Amino acid sequence: MNRREVLLALGVGSLAAFTDSLAASRYRDAEPPSLFLHACALDSVIGLLLATDIGRHQNYIEDLRKKNRFYIRLKHGSTNKYKVAFALDLLEYFFKAPDLTFIARVQGHSFQTDHGIQPNTNWVKVVGQQLRELINAGVARPGQKSFDHRYIDISSPGGIDRKKLTAYVLENTGGIAYLPNSIRRGFPLQTLPPGKKQPSKKRPSPDNLAQLAAFLTGAAGSLVLPPSPKFPSATNPAKARLRAWLINRLGSEGKTPKDLEKNLKFRILMRGAA
Repeated sequence: MNRREVLLALGVGSLAAFTDSLAASRYRDAEPPSLFLHACALDSVIGLLLATDIGRHQNYIEDLRKKNRFYIRLKHGSTNKYKVAFALDLLEYFFKAPDLTFIARVQGHSFQTDHGIQPNTNWVKVVGQQLRELINAGVARPGQKSFDHRYIDISSPGGIDRKKLTAYVLENTGGIAYLPNSIRRGFPLQTLPPGKKQPSKKRPSPDNLAQLAAFLTGAAGSLVLPPSPKFPSATNPAKARLRAWLINRLGSEGKTPKDLEKNLKFRILMRGAA
């Protein structure tokens, strides 16, 4: 069949769509499958968000920002008036996206990281070991595919602690590399409010998924830990609404924390990850 016959049979638009689909399919086939892990260590909770098609997630979350006019960093403890609508849309998207999963490890006492209560090297080893166990539990979950490449991005803690924790994880967890700049540069810039110019310095590109990982980590702590300065009681209406939505979505009302160990989409381990 020549070009003219194909155009007549399918129509120009259909042919263009077919060509784009074929090109995309070839691109996917050429790209080695990769797994991306976004980690967050927050007080006594370690969270890990696992994703594959991070470009699609990044674009979708940017659209949610525009829809809800939420352009700032998403934090679990914040009370911005636009946060609730954006956070609810983001949670809904997380639960619907088949390649997004979250797993957290919660212990009953603080890691005591920030102010020298424990020697820094000891903290890195303790948290690094637990993060390594969490990675193994997340990657080895039922139904998880094998991947040629696995990349990790740690959003919290910050500064020198993050560098030391990252170094420990990379050294002691086989087959995982740090998220490279070549991947970071492939993301769009963060959505900005109308009229505001993009700064010359580009932000860390996968930040949307890093923020989602940190947000879910805080949510995991608030679901299973008693109130504390890091996980205050949900007296704020916005926080109470988000917590109620998540409890309803997980079907965890009246259940023990151990029941969440069986949820493969949003999983919380209350003891050592095996």
